[in-house]
Amino acid sequence: VRGRTHSYIGMMRQQSRHGWLIIDKPLHMVSSKVTGFIKTKLENIKVGHAGTLDPLATGVLPLALGKATKLLTGLVSQKKRYRFEITWGEQRATDDAAGEIISTSSERPSIQNIVSLIPVFKGDITQIPPIYSAIKIRGKRAYDLTRRGQIFELPPRAVSIYSFDLIDVVSMDRAIFEVECGQGMYVRALARDMGKALGCYAYVSAIDRISVGCFKKSDAVPLEKLAFLDSETIYQDYVRDIKDFS
Repeated sequence: VRGRTHSYIGMMRQQSRHGWLIIDKPLHMVSSKVTGFIKTKLENIKVGHAGTLDPLATGVLPLALGKATKLLTGLVSQKKRYRFEITWGEQRATDDAAGEIISTSSERPSIQNIVSLIPVFKGDITQIPPIYSAIKIRGKRAYDLTRRGQIFELPPRAVSIYSFDLIDVVSMDRAIFEVECGQGMYVRALARDMGKALGCYAYVSAIDRISVGCFKKSDAVPLEKLAFLDSETIYQDYVRDIKDFS
């Protein structure tokens, strides 16, 4: 009986290695480094993430552990929700705060003009991704080609925006929005295109992903919190069952 008990406990521990770890990604960290950190922390178990977040973005980054990595394609295709800030009056090379300023405008949109424009970006739309993106062109990442000074065009892509709302007007220069969208939609491109449509230029100055499919911000654990925990504690307290998304 004792042998069977130990065998059962061992099997349960092994099963607990396969599941979901929902990270609240910190600012200035690339998604691949988050994945690498967790892989090392959890003793080299197979780890994958459900959708890259830019270095200047924070928020929900679901990590699949072990057998859950087989479900990543399904999770990546789920709806995502973002809360983000747009700054008016500047066009940036990267369409976010990291890029150099390439154009400026003294124009600022009125609240009425912003609200009137939002419906244009709802539903099924086409969008040209930022040239600083991970999209591959002839086998090379677009951001690598851009950094090398190569000139190329990214074709428009069909994306879906299910809801899009103005949350707050912080000042004449900044406004906060919330959007729920499908796979492949770039918040940076959305900010850029709104600035062009409003005749004032714009870039996204903050992005926080607040949900990916069934996983919400309230499910996420700050990465820095895990740094001080051992692997067993992480598995026991923070890894969710593989069936939470299947």
